[in-house]
Amino acid sequence: VHVACAEALKECGKKNEARQMYETAMQKFGSAHSIGGLAGIEYEDSNTERAVELYERAIALDDSVSAWKTNLAVIYNSQLKRAEAENLLRKSLEQSPRDGVTLNNLGSVLHGQGRLNDALSLYQEALQANPDSALFYFNIGNVFLEKGYMEDYKFLTNSVRQTANQAKGYKIGSMRTKLSAVISMPSRCLPILFVQHRADQRPFYLPSFSD
Repeated sequence: VHVACAEALKECGKKNEARQMYETAMQKFGSAHSIGGLAGIEYEDSNTERAVELYERAIALDDSVSAWKTNLAVIYNSQLKRAEAENLLRKSLEQSPRDGVTLNNLGSVLHGQGRLNDALSLYQEALQANPDSALFYFNIGNVFLEKGYMEDYKFLTNSVRQTANQAKGYKIGSMRTKLSAVISMPSRCLPILFVQHRADQRPFYLPSFSD
C-alpha cells in the first residue's frame, strides 16, 4: 500500500511526499520496490551516491526490474565503470530486448569504449524500436563523425537539428521524411537497417559500416 501511494504521489508531481512514503515503506518492510522507488527519486534529483546504494540494494533483492538496472548502468557509465554498465544493460535486454532506451544506452557504453561498429548497430536497433527519436539519429551521426565521414555527419545532424528545433522536442515524426535522402549516401555505407516510414509507408534506410 505504501509503495502504491508513493507511486501515485510521484505521478502527481508530489516528489517530496513520495520520497517520505518510500522511506516509510523501506523502513517498515524493506521491500525491493520501496527501495527501488526511492532510488528512482534520488536518481531524478541527481543524488548519485544515494541512488547507486539504493539501486544496488533493490537489484540484490529483485533483479527482475529492468529499469533499475538501466538507471544504475547509466550512473556507472558516467563514472567510467563501463564493464559494470555493459553487464547490467545486457541483463536488461534479456528481459526487454526491444527497449530503445536500453539499446541506446548500451550503444553509448560501447561507444565510450571505442567499439564504434558495435555501438552503431545498437543505435540502429534503438532507432528501429523508436523511429521518432532525434537523439538516436544524433548518436549515429556522432559515429559518422568519429569514422571521419564528415559529409554524412553534417547531413544527418543538421537535418535532425533543424527538425528538432522546429518541433521543440526529440520525438518528431516528420524527421524521417527529411532524412529519407540518407538512402543516397555513398556506397561505403551498407544499408542494413530497414525502418518503415509509418506516415506514407515508404521504406527508409540507414547505413552501417564494415571495416
